[in-house]
Amino acid sequence: MVLQGFSHAGTEYACINGYGIFEGPTDDSAIQQMLYWKINAVRIPLNEHCWLGINGASGQYSGENYKRAIRDYAQRLNNHGIYVIVDLHWTLNGNSGQAKSQAPMANRDHSIDFWKSCASYFKDMNNVIFDLFNEPYLNFAMGDYEGAWRCWRDGGWCNGIGYEVAGMQALVNAVREVGSSNVVILGGLSYSNDLGKWLEYLPHDPQGQLGASAHFYNFNACSDWGCWKSTLNPIAEKYPFVVGEYGQNDCGDWYVRKIFDWFQAGAGGQQISHIAWTYNTWDCGSGPALITNYYGGCTGGFGCAVKSLYNQHPPSLINKNLTAY
Repeated sequence: MVLQGFSHAGTEYACINGYGIFEGPTDDSAIQQMLYWKINAVRIPLNEHCWLGINGASGQYSGENYKRAIRDYAQRLNNHGIYVIVDLHWTLNGNSGQAKSQAPMANRDHSIDFWKSCASYFKDMNNVIFDLFNEPYLNFAMGDYEGAWRCWRDGGWCNGIGYEVAGMQALVNAVREVGSSNVVILGGLSYSNDLGKWLEYLPHDPQGQLGASAHFYNFNACSDWGCWKSTLNPIAEKYPFVVGEYGQNDCGDWYVRKIFDWFQAGAGGQQISHIAWTYNTWDCGSGPALITNYYGGCTGGFGCAVKSLYNQHPPSLINKNLTAY
């Protein structure tokens, strides 16, 4: 099973800034426009404080209102044969304030509670995948590569981090403790661009339902075939592998076409699942954006190249229950 799609950003920031839950339409007609891209997966970024309804998040756009809106959107996507990836995107970054930015890693204050709640909410929807934490960057914050991987898995009080970290093992445990068997995927260090020790520090999952996630942009350190083949193919040959974000920040298409060749070549005979960033109407010069509007317009170069490549290589749109093995 190969997932092909894009993220739909907004649910990580609109709520905490008090002006809504989604960025752009999410009804059935909007989802039909997505299907013209020949996708079978959409990634939905989530906000820790909005989901839990804490730390001053607007009551109108948080707690049960936020949860129901996200679940309803996920259900509509599933009804159209589209798999859903929910990721913990914005969390508390420090000991106070609101979840308004990316943090080096999840926190023990709220992130475990988030995943217990989120996994409970979606455990009856097998076609929803849990991306446990968006873009860890412990190695940059700690200045200790090996120590960063230990902190990534085990958590605790880690040098250079101003809060107690919830490691990937604790997040996996939180998901499984509530009876969820959903597939979970784990991004590595360097904003999920470095999976060099992913196999060595892989947490234990009693369900055996783990997969890898990596993010690739033209400006990343690991951004060419040599790096992909040497560090990522060994993982992709053993575990489901999702490129949870990819794109380029110059509105062009040279990098997209290069990385798409790797998606198709794959590893161990398996193509690589891939999720472009992002299905939003930003100026692609200020950040990778696929569309100019929600009714079919793609950004020149980047967005139109992705749409063309997806249409040339359409995935199966048959809705199946996902398992990692």
